[in-house]
This record gives sequence, C-alpha cells and structure tokens, in this order.
Amino acid sequence: MRFHSGTPVVLLLSSMLLGCVATSLERVQEVPFATLSQSLNSGIDRFAAEVVRDNASLERLWQEHVKNDGKKLRVPVVDFSHDMVIAVFLGPRSNGCYQVQIERVIHAGGVLKVEYREIAPFGNAICTYGMTWPSHIVRVPARDREVEFVRIGYRSSE
Repeated sequence: MRFHSGTPVVLLLSSMLLGCVATSLERVQEVPFATLSQSLNSGIDRFAAEVVRDNASLERLWQEHVKNDGKKLRVPVVDFSHDMVIAVFLGPRSNGCYQVQIERVIHAGGVLKVEYREIAPFGNAICTYGMTWPSHIVRVPARDREVEFVRIGYRSSE
C-alpha cells in the first residue's frame, strides 16, 4: 500500500474529528419533564423564558401567569430539593391557533437546553379570534447548570 505525503495528516484529522463527534454524542442526555400548565390565556403578556428554582419565585410567576384566569388555579406543588420549573411564554398572539410547546430538554456539554417550538396557524386554519397569550410550564429534575432556551422553529397548526 502506498501513502501520499498528506495521508498521515488526513488520517490524524479524521481521527480527531471522529473522537470529537463521539465525545459530544456521549454527553447528550434526554431529561424527562412533566407539564404543569399549558395555556392560551397566560397573564404574562411578554415573551419570557424562565427558570424557577424556589417556591417564592414560583409563587410570583404563577400569580402573574393566572391573573387572567377566572378560576385562580393553585400554585403547583414542586419539591425544589429534587425539581425545578422551566417556562416559556410567547406574549400576545392574534388568535387561538398559536401555541408554544416545549419539545425536548437535554443535558449537553454542561448546559441544560430547552428546545421549544411556536405553533402557528396553517393557511386556511379556522381559529378562534381574539388575543391569546400562549405558555408552557414544565417540571424537570433539578440541575445546577446554565439553562439555554432554543427555539427550534415553527410548526403549523392544522
């Protein structure tokens, strides 16, 4: 077998690249989550991506979130010694076909990544008319990590 002068460099770079890919793949871990609330009527009237790590912060967030709800839903019980709360609020939208969905939570490279998607009306969708404030609030196992919110695009409601 005959090697060209650049072959060892190519082999070395290929090995390094494969090593990096394998290392990064090993570090990605799905994090389970449970929905606490998913609403079109949040009282939070701006875009917000929130991480809540204590009861006092959850109480404040929840009171603002349910202020438009006539039922005044109780604050969910969360054991912050084991869990934390993550929330995405889209702010005002023009109709009831808009939603927000936390699709996936992963632990990757020392960061907790929250992947969410805005769901928007599709072409001739029949939607309720009137302002909405979509939100999704979830509970995840507590992690003492930086949290990064990543919008992964839009999906059309049908």
